[in-house]
Amino acid sequence: MNPTHEPTIGPPEWLALLFPPDRWAATGCFRKRIDESMLREIAGADYQQGAERHLESLMPVWQGEEWDELDHWYPQEVLELIRWSEPDVEEWKPGGKGVRGHRMRAFSCAVLLATSNHAATNETVIQLLESALVVGPEALAALAGFLLWKIPRIGRGDDRPFFVLAVVAIARFVVPDLTETREEELARWLAEEEAAERNYLAGFDNEEVESPWLFGLSVNEMRKPKWEALLRRLQAEYPERPLARLMARCWNP
Repeated sequence: MNPTHEPTIGPPEWLALLFPPDRWAATGCFRKRIDESMLREIAGADYQQGAERHLESLMPVWQGEEWDELDHWYPQEVLELIRWSEPDVEEWKPGGKGVRGHRMRAFSCAVLLATSNHAATNETVIQLLESALVVGPEALAALAGFLLWKIPRIGRGDDRPFFVLAVVAIARFVVPDLTETREEELARWLAEEEAAERNYLAGFDNEEVESPWLFGLSVNEMRKPKWEALLRRLQAEYPERPLARLMARCWNP
């Protein structure tokens, strides 16, 4: 790898044309998909403690105002609680159920990831991606645009390859006629990002050189099974294609 630990290639140029990078793409999409009752439910996620103050902090975001940082408690605490929600698990609390719950979770995750003083992790990304897949293609396109804005702003050691994997998966899912050449470009981008992360971490610990592909590069493992399910889906739905071949070479679950 090059001494700067950075990949020699970035996202393919056509990807930014398809999904224009935009900090507010995801929040703009998901805020329109929740109503005030859902916003109030998010605000009350901490056993209704401080619900009105959380709501007051969330209201400008829901109404479309831009921001940079958010208070670590009002409203980040309730956003983080909804981030962990599982809308398809009937007994899970707090959070909504079904599509309604996925919209709430997507909004919460999108706001957190767009907030500069929130530590972005792969766990938040996979929760957001899973919900966007439920909400639909327009949500996936908005998420891809946001992630393309976000990725250059993520440092090494901060799960950046997972953000790349999310964009790659979205492109594969929403572009039905994706050519072999373009999918190969996506696979190369993902492989280079993973190698750059591995090379960077090896500068602190030589054992990182031999750590498992992708998953060995992060300490954030609470939602690892969901990432593994995403990889299996890509392999199953698009076999004998560049991304499936990359996984066959590198991933050994």
